[in-house]
Amino acid sequence: MSPVKNRGFAFDPRALVELREALGLNQAALARELGVPTNTLSRWETGATTPDANSLAAVHSVASDHGVDLRFFRRVTPSPGSVRPVTRLAFVWDLATAGVAPDLIPKVWSTMAWYLAGRFPAASQEMRLLALDPLNDEAAQPLEALGFRVLRDRPGSGSAAGDPGSGSGTGDLDLGTVVSRVARFGRGTALVLASADSDTGIIDRAEAAGADVYVWSPNPGGPLANRAALGRLIRWHEPHAMGWYVQRVAELDGRRTSRARWAQLCRAGAANNPRLLPTGLGLRSRGGYWEVLTRLASMGFIALSADPDEPRYFTATVRDLEPAPIALGPNKLDPVIGPN
Repeated sequence: MSPVKNRGFAFDPRALVELREALGLNQAALARELGVPTNTLSRWETGATTPDANSLAAVHSVASDHGVDLRFFRRVTPSPGSVRPVTRLAFVWDLATAGVAPDLIPKVWSTMAWYLAGRFPAASQEMRLLALDPLNDEAAQPLEALGFRVLRDRPGSGSAAGDPGSGSGTGDLDLGTVVSRVARFGRGTALVLASADSDTGIIDRAEAAGADVYVWSPNPGGPLANRAALGRLIRWHEPHAMGWYVQRVAELDGRRTSRARWAQLCRAGAANNPRLLPTGLGLRSRGGYWEVLTRLASMGFIALSADPDEPRYFTATVRDLEPAPIALGPNKLDPVIGPN
């Protein structure tokens, strides 16, 4: 029998972490529940190995017995050798479902701009910024000052869709249409969609047009977040958290550090802010601070190397994160060093 062709989905090890945390169990306890060795469960959770069909059935049974709804599979991004370079960046902010207070917009955007410039450095010079449905002019003003093109008219928001005689309404500014148009920038475009709830078909259409879609969502359990491919969900507070961890790496000043010491430093600083904890970023509670480092390295924020003679030790340095000013039409956003 020929092997089954992968159709773009893969097992998501985060499902096991979510189940264990929902039940309040450590790895040893859940392993006993599933009837597997603890080190086997650990390898599943880190993605080193994948549970077979019988093991997945056992996990599903435990989850069902406790009323936990899990999503075992997510779309996968191309393998590292075939990843397209990101040369264009588009940011579409749906204020109707992912809004913030007007006075916080500059701060939130400065943090996100820093994150995008660090994660997509080659594309930071060519970025399109669109904002849909600001709640009022008070919200629109800071967005326009930051270089966003603010689109206020959307079908059902006071103008008849497609009716040229309906005042200033264009009838074509719904989120799906805007995303589809932006996606036509072509291959090599990273489209960051800031939204909490919408038709997941807009991601399908954007990907069909050649864009790589990232979802920045305040609702990690929402439809858009669930549709996001592996590695392309940006949790709402992730830009701030990544900036905070980058600052912690900078404080190491390139010194050889143990994993235990790193975890101690982070744990002390994140004690009063659950969103800075690894679990707040969708990572494991055990060993999560090391996973934060590996994620920062994979995103290009830091350079990380383990000590070849003593794997418990590592050195980490912050990469040059001083991007040129991000072009925003006639105005330019000052370079963002990082969140405070």
